[in-house]
Amino acid sequence: MIGSSLATIALAAAIAGRLGGSRQRVIAAVGLSPLLLIAEVGGLHQDMPAMACLLGAAWCLVRGRDGDAPTWVAPLAGALVVATAGIKPSFAIVVGVVVLGADRRALAIAGAAAAAAALVVLDLLLFGGALPAIASQSALVDPLSVPNLLGLAAGHGGATTPCGRSPKRLRRDRGRRDDRRRPAPRARAERARRVLFCSS
Repeated sequence: MIGSSLATIALAAAIAGRLGGSRQRVIAAVGLSPLLLIAEVGGLHQDMPAMACLLGAAWCLVRGRDGDAPTWVAPLAGALVVATAGIKPSFAIVVGVVVLGADRRALAIAGAAAAAAALVVLDLLLFGGALPAIASQSALVDPLSVPNLLGLAAGHGGATTPCGRSPKRLRRDRGRRDDRRRPAPRARAERARRVLFCSS
């Protein structure tokens, strides 16, 4: 994770230098970011390898704008962005952006296809073709997160309870809970009979 963080900082500085920005400011802004130091490096999160690959693809796009750019930058950009999606599936939406942003789109598509094929082979060899459990991971909610606290305050049992339910289904489920709390007519009559018997 530390290596990925250092690579992310170096790539961000290199991109800023090629675009005419200040490398020192970018290094300070990215390297001293609390999100990078606490959540990513301190938490050993897999976002950092994904960000390193994504910034590598961005550097390839910027380098490809130069007249003397080598031919390997376009396919490398496609391969790196697919690797980013392989590490963090939610980053898959960036694949199209990088491919369309490349000066040599055909080479970028070829690199992305080669990386995608390599990921499929690795998935078959290491995980038997199993796909990431995105649905179960997206349902995980921190108990002290704002959505969970708002769900508790609204009486929904937290953020995970109403997930995936339509408002109509939520009203139906709430009505069932109210029916279970409300005593049946026979139970109310029996309770009244006991009260009268005890008071006589």
